[in-house]
Formats: sequence, structure tokens, C-alpha cells
Amino acid sequence: MNTLVIHADTYTGGYAARALVTDPGFKVRVAARRKESVEDLVRAGAEFIELAHSPPTQDDLDTMLRGVYDAVLVIAPTQRARDDALTWVNALSKAENLRRVVVLSVYRADRGYDAPEPYATLDAVEAKVSEMFPRPPKGQDPRPGDKDFVVLRVGYVQQNLVYLAEVVRSQAAIALPLGAPPGATVAPVNLKDVGQAVRAVLTQRKPHAFATYDLTGPQLLTGEAMARLLTRQYGVEFVYMEIKPSAMRQILHTLPGVTETEVDLSMLMYQDMVDGYHNKVSPDLQKLLDVIQDKAETLDEFFHENASQFRPETAQVQR
Repeated sequence: MNTLVIHADTYTGGYAARALVTDPGFKVRVAARRKESVEDLVRAGAEFIELAHSPPTQDDLDTMLRGVYDAVLVIAPTQRARDDALTWVNALSKAENLRRVVVLSVYRADRGYDAPEPYATLDAVEAKVSEMFPRPPKGQDPRPGDKDFVVLRVGYVQQNLVYLAEVVRSQAAIALPLGAPPGATVAPVNLKDVGQAVRAVLTQRKPHAFATYDLTGPQLLTGEAMARLLTRQYGVEFVYMEIKPSAMRQILHTLPGVTETEVDLSMLMYQDMVDGYHNKVSPDLQKLLDVIQDKAETLDEFFHENASQFRPETAQVQR
């Protein structure tokens, strides 16, 4: 089946595209700003289409959507990206052969008040998808050929902890703004599993039409619990170290290519954790992975796979 991954050069989009391109049942087209950023996907067999304009022109859309049956749209949480995403939703709703659009959004607190800008962009795009891909009347099944959508809201991802790897190695500490020890709870999800969830909803169609899923990891952990996982994994005693939000913001600003709005979104997510909005494990991810006979990766497994990133070079660490 022909599948287009829009913004495959983003972190989340790249994992989604990788899960599809390694499945021989999918013929994958990736839309990105630069070919170099998706070179591994092209080598694996994906077709590259350049995203030359934002929002895309009609010619861009015609080229990218020709022959596409499914599309995966990654929403960037920025005001500038809102117009781009809304243009895509409008074009996808009119695409002749399209049958399903999978929207990769962000898990967040629905607090019933005007959302800060990053959340407002996500909400606006999700609402537009619901409007442009209407559900059939109650009690009536979709007709053959009808378009539908699936929204996957991605929680705090395990890969975010790689940003803290230097602190982990040098101080044997997990440093997060989750409150005083033991800190708030969170269920980190692996982006590889998010990619497989995309594959699942494009493999098994009918049960997932018009659904919204919250994707969390399988373990609900505090900062102290994460430190204990590291201790058991590497044989060095780790601790959870509470840091102020301002310090976390400074760390995020040191990361290459990270925008101010992306930093704002990360800080909103940390505040949601402290406020208790991430204190659950959603069954949705494992439900989707069951479709393809897969299992969600735990944080223990992530630390094991990425030992070279996190393990201190010696047992002597600075505190």
C-alpha cells in the first residue's frame, strides 16, 4: 500500500517512517525538507519528495499525494506550523485515493481552559481533522472507500532522557523538574513503539477508524524509580536529582536545532507531570502492538540498549 509520511525529518516522523519502510507490505514516500535528513529511509527503499514550501503549494500537494492511500501527518506544536498542518489536512480530505490519515499529536492535559500556544496548535489541527473527515451517522458503518482518521497522542518519550545523558554519566543522577523526591510519576514511551503503533493502525483498519489513542509506556515511574533502574542496570548507585524548571529550560536550549516553542512544549509537559496529568499507564499502546504481535519496550530495556549513552565511565562520579 502507498503511504506518505509528512515531515519524516522530525524525530517522531522518522520513527514512524522507519517502522513502515521495513515492512514489505508498505510502499513508503517520505516528505522532508532535505534529502540528507532522511538518507537512511531512502537507502531502505523510501521515495523522497522535497518539502520545498511551507505551507505547501498546490503543485507540491499534487506531486506528493499522487497514488497515496494512507498518510501520516506529524503536527509540530508551533503557530507557524499550524497553517502548514491545516493546509495538509484540507488537501488530504480532498485527495482522490486517500483512505486514512494518521495524525501524530502530543499527549497533554485537557484542563478545560484556553490552551497555551503549543497545545492550541495541536487542538486546532485535531479539530480540523474531525471536521474534514466526518464520522458516519451513529449506528451506520463507514461505506467502502470512505476516508477516516486515527489520532495518536504521544506521551513523554524515553529518547528524551538521552538529552540528560551527560548528567547521568558524570553525576550518576537523573535530573528532572518533577518535584521533590520521589517526584511526579510518568510512563515514558519508546518512539520505536510509536512507529509500530502507526504500522498497526495502517495494517488493521476497521477497528481504529475515527479513534484517538493515548500512547504511554508500560511503566509508571518516579524520578527515584528511574534512578533505581539505572542502578540495577549498570551496577553504580544512581540518584534522582530535582532541578528547577529554569535549569531544565537551559539544558533544552543547549540541544542543536531545538526551537523556543519546542522548549515551551517540553516545559508544559513537565508541568503536566508535576500536576498529576501523566500519572497513568494507558492500555492503548499495547492494544495496538498486539495487532502486530509486539510488546511495548520498558525503560529497563531502553537503558540496556543504550548503555553506551548512560553508563558512567568509572564508578567514581561527581555529586
